[in-house]
Amino acid sequence: MTGATPATYCARLIERTREGVAAAIGEAIDRREEGEDSSGRGRLIQWIASLEDTDTASFLRFMADESLEDSTRLLTTIDEHAHAMQLVMAADTAPTSLVTLQRAVIEAVLTLCYVHDADVAPGRAMLRILARQLDAFEGSEKNAAAFPRSVVGERAAEISEGAAGFRQMLAKYSIELAPLSKGSTGWISYAGHRESVQFNATDAARRYLGADAHHWNIGSGGTHSKAWFLPSVLNGLTDVMLSTRMEQFGGPTFAVLASARVLLRGFAAHMGVPTTRAREAVFAREKALMSHIRSEAPSPISLVEFEARPADWTPTEKNLSAFYRRHPSDRR
Repeated sequence: MTGATPATYCARLIERTREGVAAAIGEAIDRREEGEDSSGRGRLIQWIASLEDTDTASFLRFMADESLEDSTRLLTTIDEHAHAMQLVMAADTAPTSLVTLQRAVIEAVLTLCYVHDADVAPGRAMLRILARQLDAFEGSEKNAAAFPRSVVGERAAEISEGAAGFRQMLAKYSIELAPLSKGSTGWISYAGHRESVQFNATDAARRYLGADAHHWNIGSGGTHSKAWFLPSVLNGLTDVMLSTRMEQFGGPTFAVLASARVLLRGFAAHMGVPTTRAREAVFAREKALMSHIRSEAPSPISLVEFEARPADWTPTEKNLSAFYRRHPSDRR
């Protein structure tokens, strides 16, 4: 993209990534029957069908199917926040807003990866689905209580009844719940598994983003206008910001690209259909962006090598990303 500004160059990378991710997910859904036996969702459905109590099995299957509604909303919010980043970049303005949008993209990706983690036991995966639904009820109840009565009106009572009813429903089907504490259920358990109801995004970032988890920290710093973050992206009265224009737009772009790789990997395991080609394309954009920043040839490192980095790996140079080393074992 000869002559492109840092902002418009990054906007184009995000646009292509959105298109590629949407196409890969659509293809995986169309081919879902191919991976039904080996997929995370397939194993979950098989586990539910093996339960002796048919009433419990029917309830859990309904909740597992209902979770697809939530997944659809999460995928939509990922794309819409990434689209907003693309528009901000295309306008070449307001770069500070990008890290807040970046955080929203990452948290939705992490939520999907956590709730539908194909590497956890089916019973634990089911609990995560139930926990997210319970958190939705209890979160609505607490937020309704915080709004003025004139805004919520009679719906406050309906919301409260809904939360209580769902807790009762879980208990009916032998799901053990922790005692309520300040309107929240701390954990739920079933079939020897226990899961927290509250989603911990920081822990999930370490688990799923690994060595790229710093993108979550940066997003949090920008969203909450942390004192350690703002000097990097904004001028003060006399102080000049620490970042360049390329860093302001390039950093959030790296965050979106890393999140896209994680999302595609998790989706492939959940559906049992490979997304390798789409992940390779995303990774090629990551290398192209670093090459653009450094005015050097793209790194020869492979996707397999790059994703093999240990979670505590740190680069030997101060770069926006982690391409400058010879091998994953190079920890100098």
